[in-house]
Amino acid sequence: ATTEMILAEKGTVIKFAGDGIFAAWGAPLPQSDHAERAVRAMWRLAQLKPTVVPIKRRADGTMEEFTLRTRIGIHTGEALAGNLGSARRLDYTLIGDNTNFASRLEGANKYTGTTILVSDSTAQLLAGKFLLRRVGSIKVVNKDNSVLIYEVLGENPAARPRWLDAFEAALDEWTRGNFAAAQAGFEVVMKDRQALEGKIDGPAEFYLKRLARPEVLAQSAAATPWTGEVELEGK
Repeated sequence: ATTEMILAEKGTVIKFAGDGIFAAWGAPLPQSDHAERAVRAMWRLAQLKPTVVPIKRRADGTMEEFTLRTRIGIHTGEALAGNLGSARRLDYTLIGDNTNFASRLEGANKYTGTTILVSDSTAQLLAGKFLLRRVGSIKVVNKDNSVLIYEVLGENPAARPRWLDAFEAALDEWTRGNFAAAQAGFEVVMKDRQALEGKIDGPAEFYLKRLARPEVLAQSAAATPWTGEVELEGK
C-alpha cells in the first residue's frame, strides 16, 4: 500500500530499509510540484486503515493484537542523486544531510505523538494547499541548529478544528516563556480534542511533559534567554 501511494504521486521508491521506505520526489526527473506530491501521497497513506497484527493468544483463547503505526518525515533540499557505489556494484540512491534530516523527522514523531512531520523548507513550497499545524522549533539529534517543523493535518486548509487556534496560542506562550499560560492552553487543547474527536493530542501532551521538567520550571531564574527551542534526546 505504501508503494502504491508513492507511485500514484509519481514518486521514486529509492529503497526498503528494515521496516522503512526511503522515497523521493524531484529525482531522477525534475518535478515542479515535488513537495505537494510528497505530502499528498503521505497524507493519503496515513488515512489507510491501520494494520493490526496478532501477537499472542490470551488465556481465554482470544488473540492479543498490536496496531502498526506508520510515521513519516518529509524534508526538502539538495541531495546527491545518481547511480552511486563502485565499479562492481551500483544502485540509484540519494545521499546527503537533507536525506538524513528527513529520517530524523520520521523519528521525531515518536516524541511529538504525530504521524507526519514536515520541515519548514517543505511547508514553504505547499502554497497553503494543506492544513498544517506548527509544532515548534525542534533540534534533532546530531544537528547544531533547531528547525521549525509542522504536522500535516489534512488536505483542506479551511477545515481548521476548533482546538487548533488554542494550540497555536499556547505554543506562542511557550515561545515567550509564559509557562503558566502555555500549560493552561495546552490543557485546553487536550480537553477539547478529547471531547471532539476522542483523541489525545500528541503535541499538546509533548509540551505538557516538557513543562513539568525541572530545567523548564527553573528557567525563570536562569540567566540565559529563553528561545522556546526543544532538543530531542533520541532518534
